[in-house]
Amino acid sequence: MRKAWLRLLIAALRGPTVQDVRSVLDASPFGAAAAGFMALTFALASIGKAPGPELAAWTVAVCVLCAWLWAHSRRERRLWANAPANRRISRRGVRKLAAMAVLFAAPWTMLVTLAVGRGLPRPVETLALVLAAGAAAGGGLMLHRIPISVLCYTGLVLGAIAAASLGREPAVLWPLALLAPPFWAYLIQTSRYMARTARAMERSVAAMRRSLAELGRAHERIRRLAFDDQVTGLPNRTAFEMRLRAALRRADGPASLLLVNLDRFRLVNELHGHRAGDAALREAAARIAHACEDGALVARLGGDEFAVLLRTGDAAAASRLAGRLAQDLARPLRIGPDAVAHLAASVGIARFPADAADAEELMASAEMALHEAKSTARGRACIYAHALRERAARDERMERALRRALAEGGLRMVYQPKCDLRTGRLVGAEALLRWTDPELGPVGPDVLLSVASRRGLLERVSDFVFDRVARDLRAWRAQGIATGPIAVNLHPDDLAAPEALVGRLERLASSGIAPRDLVLEITEGCALGAGADLAAMTLDALVEMGFELALDDFGTGHAALSHLKRLPVSEIKIDRGFVQGVTEPGADRAIVAASLEIAREMGLRCVAEGVETPAQAAALLRMGARVGQGYLWSPPLEAGDFAAFAGAAAANGTGAAGGGSAPEEA
Repeated sequence: MRKAWLRLLIAALRGPTVQDVRSVLDASPFGAAAAGFMALTFALASIGKAPGPELAAWTVAVCVLCAWLWAHSRRERRLWANAPANRRISRRGVRKLAAMAVLFAAPWTMLVTLAVGRGLPRPVETLALVLAAGAAAGGGLMLHRIPISVLCYTGLVLGAIAAASLGREPAVLWPLALLAPPFWAYLIQTSRYMARTARAMERSVAAMRRSLAELGRAHERIRRLAFDDQVTGLPNRTAFEMRLRAALRRADGPASLLLVNLDRFRLVNELHGHRAGDAALREAAARIAHACEDGALVARLGGDEFAVLLRTGDAAAASRLAGRLAQDLARPLRIGPDAVAHLAASVGIARFPADAADAEELMASAEMALHEAKSTARGRACIYAHALRERAARDERMERALRRALAEGGLRMVYQPKCDLRTGRLVGAEALLRWTDPELGPVGPDVLLSVASRRGLLERVSDFVFDRVARDLRAWRAQGIATGPIAVNLHPDDLAAPEALVGRLERLASSGIAPRDLVLEITEGCALGAGADLAAMTLDALVEMGFELALDDFGTGHAALSHLKRLPVSEIKIDRGFVQGVTEPGADRAIVAASLEIAREMGLRCVAEGVETPAQAAALLRMGARVGQGYLWSPPLEAGDFAAFAGAAAANGTGAAGGGSAPEEA
């Protein structure tokens, strides 16, 4: 008990917190109302039994005090509303609270003094004592959060009861005097426990509110992670697809979907780092959003791909927006204090319901249109057409067949000799890919490689080509057959994935195939488009590794001379289309002559493709050509037949003469 009183005294001296004061202020209007009701009850019960002036004065004083307490508590609640809840009241504030408790205890001490020992009827005395004791209990419970106020208030009221009871008839009032101290202790302890319970409840409520707030923030973070792109702040693929499905289900009208892909974006990440790439994405997202009209939904689907949903099915409006996007995204993008990125945008457009019946089909149609835009020429827009879906279905069938061929050995390599035009001596060969499917029949290399590129199988096809050429070279070397270097064609996508290409060539080197054993053939398409810069760097790296490069189909592409000047090639191959007309005066002969002259001036080797007749070979020889390739010597041969051809050529010192008309070479 002593410890409990000591703790109570320490709590009283330490002072309550702001939250304790707020709790008392919240209860004060009800306490004031209860006190006023008790005062009126006593006044009505004592009419004619107690002195009128004194009773009236006391009743008016209590009612005025209660009214003042009501108004004061409401005003103080507004003043304390924004104060920190855990801040403790100053000592001056504690003294003020104690003085207020004494003030509100005064009416009940006066009531006991006026009613007891003044010769009033016993019921009036008893009622006064009961009301005073009730006021002490009620006030103590109302003030339970402020220990100093509880001590002062209950001590004064119960002390007055005890004092007034002493000296009265022992049988009646002395028990009240004896019960007052324990009752006071009981009120003090009850107030203390109530205060502790209230504070614990407040802490629990505060903890629950913090938990709910943290839960809300966590929910918002989860929502942002689930539905917002973390780089651009735009909706991500999940959010976009949900809103797209909802918009199409509402059937508000026709709509257009634009898929926007940033060409050459991978170069930004590779050359400047991912932070610069993120800056480019944010700038691109801002430009896309700015170019779109109000009501359009813009999202980042992932990587370098964005989506725009328009509330119109007008193809012309969608095409105009695609043009604005391509123009805006072609302007330099700021990716650092002193760095800019030059990108382009390819756009695929599909319309609802003209091109698709639901959201999934609309996305697929736009994807097909985007792929068509990227495959024809980067930086352009393409509107979906049903022919694209038909081609996609054909590609699907061909992809399944190609996967089966890769797994079951359905692909094969053939080799067409390259011979000296004067002596017929074998000087090398070109490795050519062939595929004959049981269901599709013969599939040309151009079609095969196009499907492999679109369907993500080109790396596996390239692995097969290099591994098979390496195996055949090792086999011929074991037989003592000299073949000269074997030319292997590189696809533009091979140059766009330099890590895979270099790894492939390093595997060849580890298996005994030296760079001098191969010639890597490229086309002018490798120097065009969005990946030209990366392709040029890859080609330089191949030359540094010791490989020689040949420019295939020279003269058939765009700006052939500028490419010849820029690309690190050692050999050019004159296209068969020009060789066919070399025996007759005209443009073909002039182009061939000019090509040979350019090769001589630049110190390059020159190979004439598609030589089919001795007359063509003689004409080329007279013009200065030294090496030819074509059906005049041999069609493309299987590995075993090519070994026999090379052996026969080595035995007689000449190439094996071929005859007959040549089929069109794939």
